[in-house]
Amino acid sequence: RNDGDVRPGDLLLLDAGVETHSLYTADVTRTLPVNGTYTDIQRKIYDAVYESQEAGIAAVKPGAKFRDFHDASQHVLAEKLV
Repeated sequence: RNDGDVRPGDLLLLDAGVETHSLYTADVTRTLPVNGTYTDIQRKIYDAVYESQEAGIAAVKPGAKFRDFHDASQHVLAEKLV
């Protein structure tokens, strides 16, 4: 369910998107700690996802294969999850 009270230690998922009349679309998703501070395990997961994103972005360049960014980000996630 998605209608209960939020408590310290909980995470709040924000997902917002927009589409204009010219069909431009944008989307942003953020996960934030309700009380402003991640727990230790939440911080580890946040950092792993962030490093994965950075690896994927670094792999996007002219001439790169479409899957290169996916593979780069998945490699970081697999390494962190072990």
